Amino acid sequence: MSKSAGALAGLLIPAIFVAAAVAVPAMAQEKKAAQRTQKVFVDNDKVRVTDTTFKPGQVSPSIERPYRITRVLKGGTTVRTYADGTTRTVEFKTGDVFAAGPDKPYSAKNTGKSDIVLYSVNLKKAKGATTPDKKPQATPPDPKKATVNVLLENNVVRVYEARIPAGAEGANIPPPPYRIARALQGATIQRTYADGKTETTVWKTGDVKELGPDRQFKPKNIGKTNFHLYVVEVKG
Repeated sequence: MSKSAGALAGLLIPAIFVAAAVAVPAMAQEKKAAQRTQKVFVDNDKVRVTDTTFKPGQVSPSIERPYRITRVLKGGTTVRTYADGTTRTVEFKTGDVFAAGPDKPYSAKNTGKSDIVLYSVNLKKAKGATTPDKKPQATPPDPKKATVNVLLENNVVRVYEARIPAGAEGANIPPPPYRIARALQGATIQRTYADGKTETTVWKTGDVKELGPDRQFKPKNIGKTNFHLYVVEVKG
């Protein structure tokens, strides 16, 4: 080996060790990053329903994600990192409802200073909507009448909010299909069926329930609090 080659090698070898020393802790730090937490409400052959909570700095595993409907319970900022190294910043606003997926694998990190909570209904059999999402214009709720406000609809799902003020009665509901409902504000609801039979259900705020398919019924809020229900209705 020539003197110049030896000198060059002497310069490069320490640099390689320095680079390795920097890379290893960085990888170790990524592996040690705290993982987001997830609460599963329903997991069957149709859907997987979850609350996902990211505390500041927490990350999600890099996985594929199915078609899903997400409601933002607490908003914030995340950075997604895809398998090819590209990144994308995503802003979540509290109260937003949106459809997403299916997605290629990515990990997400909460880069903000407050918790992020996402409520998602993952549809296991849907490969995505084949018709554009319809987002009807929101109408203000009537403080004295039962109302239904459709937030999003396509060939896969119908997503809506139902409100029934205390003491109010809703219209007859045609036989509804399978759906996942979450109480944004709880109440005591009485159903009256066509044969005159009644059924009473107590909803607590935050309750998540599988409903349907059902017979036609008329709902009435027999409690003392206004009822507010968020529903993801699965078509087909």
